Amino acid sequence: MFSNQLFANYRQKLDNLNVGLVSLCFVVASASASHAQILFRDDFNGNTLNNNYWAIGDWTFDNNRAWFGNTATVANGMATLTLDTYNPDRYGYFRGTEIYSLQDFAMTATGIEFEARVRTNMTARGGVTAFFTYAQVPPDNYAHEIDFEFLTNQIPSQKVLVTSWKDWGASGSTYNDGIHHKSNDNTNGAGQSVTGLDLTRFNTFKIRWLPNSTEWYVNGNLLNSWQEARPTAPMPVRFNFWAPGALWPAAYDANLQPADLASLNQTFTYDIDYVQVSVVPTSVPEPTRDTSPIVVAILGLARWLRGIWCRSA
Repeated sequence: MFSNQLFANYRQKLDNLNVGLVSLCFVVASASASHAQILFRDDFNGNTLNNNYWAIGDWTFDNNRAWFGNTATVANGMATLTLDTYNPDRYGYFRGTEIYSLQDFAMTATGIEFEARVRTNMTARGGVTAFFTYAQVPPDNYAHEIDFEFLTNQIPSQKVLVTSWKDWGASGSTYNDGIHHKSNDNTNGAGQSVTGLDLTRFNTFKIRWLPNSTEWYVNGNLLNSWQEARPTAPMPVRFNFWAPGALWPAAYDANLQPADLASLNQTFTYDIDYVQVSVVPTSVPEPTRDTSPIVVAILGLARWLRGIWCRSA
């Protein structure tokens, strides 16, 4: 019915179509199987911080030279946290920012993912920006926490500090004891170098809080994973911007000092492009085993077309 050359051309088109349909089948199957349940997301598309999502911190803590109280601003699809050198309400302190979700996130059967795309604009030494989870558990208010911390002192070294905490404050709590605390730098708390990382540009950071371990990812690449000091309490997602004291030498800088007058104020910024919290998806099965109607239909169409062309030969 066809010349050899014509048949060869049609057969090649068939093969290409068949491959395309099967590839589409694989994509559909994978997307269906790996779809994550989103628990919380903010793209900061408005012009003010959504008070149905977020609360503002107004406190300080040990070795923090900043008192939180600034409200994050929202513009151009970003939330911006600030660190001011002048604090009109707390003389002698910097004025920092902390925001935290009103929603707490509890462990699930597969785990929880916290993901954010952030940029630290401060290049002066002495500041810390963070993306983390934190909660205190009554009655003793022991702390449970997972951190990404970005030290402006360490920007030239491309370092990121990650830590986890469980029942911190309980008897025997010691830094890097592997029970109540663990970090990726047990020497001086400066963090771990990530080749090519520029914290002054946007980067995506992800925490995977799993039933038996905790993982930290930088731009899709696994940075650290361990089982020790894994928190178990429900926690909100948080961001903050502050200035540590001399008890943290890797992050402190004596040249960064609070201003006495408003006219001498310096403002540093930390941007959040988006944040998302989702349930860790179950592992993706082999796509060819997917029996969803759309996948079955695509495979059936591929077989039917192949049968027509083969009979035409």
